[in-house]
Amino acid sequence: MKKYIDLLKSKSYDSKSLLIRNLYIECLKILEIFGLPLNQTPRRLEKTVGAFLALCNVNSIDQLSNPEDINTPRALKTRDIIEWENKFLEEHISSGSYDDIRRKDLKLLILGNIVLKSAPNSATNDSTRGYGVNPVFSEIMKSYGIKNWENIFRSQLKNIPLIKDTLKRKREITKIPVIIPNGSLLEFSNGEHNILQKKLSKIYCLGMDIMQSYYMLETLLINIYMLKEIK
Repeated sequence: MKKYIDLLKSKSYDSKSLLIRNLYIECLKILEIFGLPLNQTPRRLEKTVGAFLALCNVNSIDQLSNPEDINTPRALKTRDIIEWENKFLEEHISSGSYDDIRRKDLKLLILGNIVLKSAPNSATNDSTRGYGVNPVFSEIMKSYGIKNWENIFRSQLKNIPLIKDTLKRKREITKIPVIIPNGSLLEFSNGEHNILQKKLSKIYCLGMDIMQSYYMLETLLINIYMLKEIK
């Protein structure tokens, strides 16, 4: 258990009650078996565990064997996740940090298919999209607490790709193509603001000079940075 205490040790974690701290430890054990990389900061691990517990609707250890999932149905928006964590996990997350839930707290869980999007084809920045636990993983969690549950988990996961496997593959992202006057092709990630950029480029690209194209270049550089961050 000391291993997990050390991994989670942070000011916010230490301020929580013993029952909640133990819940985080047990959930982290589960997520490690599910393939969650543990080479993250204590606070990032804590936030990832908290978001997962919110989607499971689990706020005590004895509920870990009976999680809810996207078919229950339980799908929460990022603001709902913050509200749940603040209410049940003794958190104090700002309501304005909802975008961090998607970009940071749920990032690896989504890549590993542990968490699913309620509207998988919606734009990346769609605030109405919800998130829920994959029923495959919630079903495995029903064995939690019985003798040798860790080995049972691993056996059931034998043919299921884990996060570490997903991270090895090149991430596929839907791109929006834009051809500028010199024939070059620009590709933007699938978001409503980028769809708008494509429309605007069709209107203005014939008269585009270096300064006018600056915003597009800046956006592409940001996208490249974000791709490197998740690899």
